[in-house]
Formats: sequence, C-alpha cells, structure tokens
Amino acid sequence: MRNLSALGVRSIKLSGGEPTVRGDLPEIIHTIHDHGMHTVTTTNGIRIRPAVLDATERCGAEFKFSIHRPDRTNDDVLGIRSFDLIRANMATCVERGIRFGINSVVTADVTQLMAPMARFASVHGARKISFIP
Repeated sequence: MRNLSALGVRSIKLSGGEPTVRGDLPEIIHTIHDHGMHTVTTTNGIRIRPAVLDATERCGAEFKFSIHRPDRTNDDVLGIRSFDLIRANMATCVERGIRFGINSVVTADVTQLMAPMARFASVHGARKISFIP
C-alpha cells in the first residue's frame, strides 16, 4: 500500500466476486485509509457485516451496490431473494452517513429501466449511479 500511495494512487476500488465475503475486509479498508487512500467497495449488498460497516464509516470509505432492477425483479437477476436486504443495507448506510452509489448493468432489452433506476438511486440516498453496457 505504501508504494501505491507513493505513486500517487488516491483511490482503490475493491470488487471481484464479492469482497464482503472476505473476513479481513475491515483490515484491508483500514490499511488503505492508513496509507492516505480512499476505498470504494463494490458489493451485491447482501453480506455487509457490522465490522465492514464500521470500517467503512470510520475510514470515510464508500460502497457501490450492484443493483440491476429497481424492484423485487432484481431477485430474478441475482437468482436469490435479496432485494429487501439490499435496500435495508442501503438504508443503514444513509443512517450512518456512509456514502454509496449504484452500478446497474443495462442491456438492449432493459434500457427502459434506466430512468426508474435513476429514481430508485435518488430515493434511496445513492450519490451516483453508473450504467454498465
């Protein structure tokens, strides 16, 4: 991390499969912060443990939630009932002052969902939304 900071890196995006399944994610967020860099963790929003929320809040880090539909049909995309849990985790972020944005994959058959997704993001406290083609 020291080398990255010395090279002028100011922000690190953690993504992957799902970074919140890592037991050491809070330590990673703290290490990045301790070296003067900002963290954005991309997550499906399902498994955000209290320790991850605490580290994110303390370090001024952010989340980027991957959500692809503005309603429970998002569960069909993920193949798991999770929409209410994701919204609850977003509400927790708002309550704790943790900034977050939304990533949404857009394909030709769902371009009509861009405006509803933008409204969903705004209503639920997202600071930004990224549409991924």
